Amino acid sequence: MAALQIIGVPQSNFVRVVRMAAHEKGVPYEFIPAAPHSPEVKEIHPAGKIPVMRHGDVTLFESRAIAHYIDEHFDGPALSLGDKHDDAKVEQWISYVTTVTDQLLVRRYLFAYVFPKTADKKPDRALIDELLPRLAVHNHGIAVELASIPEHIRGYGHVKDRHLKAAKAKEAELVASYRAARPAEVPQAIPVAA
Repeated sequence: MAALQIIGVPQSNFVRVVRMAAHEKGVPYEFIPAAPHSPEVKEIHPAGKIPVMRHGDVTLFESRAIAHYIDEHFDGPALSLGDKHDDAKVEQWISYVTTVTDQLLVRRYLFAYVFPKTADKKPDRALIDELLPRLAVHNHGIAVELASIPEHIRGYGHVKDRHLKAAKAKEAELVASYRAARPAEVPQAIPVAA
């Protein structure tokens, strides 16, 4: 069969995941550098996202599907734990990192520095410096929602102004909730009599 091809850019954490899966399994592959939305990528992924994979007549997109394919179709150490309950826990955390952690830390926080969406094209340092040190499990969801606000500012002229006004109101509400959030009380262990 033809060699496994992994297509994408090396800087992408999702491309890195499938390359690590191939490395862990000991699977040789050809890395083909291609940017998102390039013809090579759009030929396989309908939305033009990376990574994509080609293995003979088999093409796949989405890092989780590609990692699963590598694990199931090549010899080498298993990437899954082999226990249905433990595998489900792994899937749970893969999903969490992909949908929450990556979205907050990479897509929102890091990209806010690289591609800021504020009027002056600068991140709101004062707000970031205040909120980031207090980021914890109990307020993580609020932080994700807060970081996604710029995505809701769209349009031009009066439409953009309306979205910006709504975004500022939502930001004020979320910042207040973030500041007020307190960790849930953790019950103390009850000592067991000897």
